[in-house]
Amino acid sequence: PSGKTCRVRDLHSHGVAQANVAQGQRAALNVSGIDKDEIDRGSELATPGYLQPSRIIDARIECLASYPRPPRSSSTVRLEVGTTEVPVRVILYGVDELAPGAWAFAQLRCGEPITTTHGQRFILRDPSALHTIGGGVVLRPVARRKRRDAVDEVAALERLESKDAIERAQEVLRTAAFATLTDLQLCARAGVELEEVPKLLADMDYKKRRVPVYGTDVRIVPAVIADLTHRLGGWLERFHRTHPDQPGR
Repeated sequence: PSGKTCRVRDLHSHGVAQANVAQGQRAALNVSGIDKDEIDRGSELATPGYLQPSRIIDARIECLASYPRPPRSSSTVRLEVGTTEVPVRVILYGVDELAPGAWAFAQLRCGEPITTTHGQRFILRDPSALHTIGGGVVLRPVARRKRRDAVDEVAALERLESKDAIERAQEVLRTAAFATLTDLQLCARAGVELEEVPKLLADMDYKKRRVPVYGTDVRIVPAVIADLTHRLGGWLERFHRTHPDQPGR
């Protein structure tokens, strides 16, 4: 999360030099441009621009059937993701309590920035870290604070859980609205590989699932216009309700 940069000079796995390493392999990295005292437990190494620190993530979580005290909404638990272990506040969407063996969509609010990616799995433990509550999978690595009764968030997280890459990418771009995401950011938030992005965006354009904003080079998903129209209607309604004698402008 620090944003510091360095250069990887060599890779080793079990004492043998490697040209590359794959997911799940134990590896040692010889890095330059950064002091070892600047690297903390939980730090992640990635291509600059791929990971974005966030204090809030949205996820699907599940409670172990054997855990006797399921967490309630707003309770504090310990999140273990990668080599990071931090306390988080769990906000359950649509339910007050996560029953043993059940799952729910949830927002995890952390007191410090952490870095995750779409599809990354994690473990939840009790505040003392002595007992495992369950686990889950990251659906939105960079989230905004939402109310627990936000019904539309459940539908949005269901889209992020889809096996269809276009469906996931469309939801990520809907959340970004008029902000332009880089290809690397789209990869981290939609769970797609970098080499897949050009074809993915081309398919979205062809199917009219991404459209140009008139007079600009910006392209957005149609849902952004629908969201903006809904908000504008709400603003106008509140204005006329508060100032019934004033003409609309």
